Amino acid sequence: MIWKLDAALSLKQSQGIVDNLETAIRAELGQHVEIDTHIEPIIANWLEGQDVPDNLKQEFEQALYACTADRGDNKISHVRVRETSQGVIVYFDYYLPADMCVDQVHTEVDRVERSIRSGFPHVFRVIGHAESLPLPQRQQIF
Repeated sequence: MIWKLDAALSLKQSQGIVDNLETAIRAELGQHVEIDTHIEPIIANWLEGQDVPDNLKQEFEQALYACTADRGDNKISHVRVRETSQGVIVYFDYYLPADMCVDQVHTEVDRVERSIRSGFPHVFRVIGHAESLPLPQRQQIF
């Protein structure tokens, strides 16, 4: 499990939080459950940044579309690109087939994130959020 915690917490503090969460999960699911955890900082500067100009956002949208175009059933939406004190952060929703296994989903999202990072070296972070098809009617697709 990936736990996103306040970046200012010490390792001891964050481990205490995660230990409590693991205990609660085991209480609910049983002591036999193996829990593998990973701690990451919450990107607090996301809100402190500002949206990039539309032309730059469109470059990212086109790059996302290009690296997913070979999979005709996959769609990108809700692309957000922000300039923060740490650099540019790109966030997007990636709609994939609902019957795709988690391992394949993770591999596919990672592939797209790596493609964007390699094409835009100034990007600090790329965050792809997997969603399952079919798309809600209101979604804008690129």
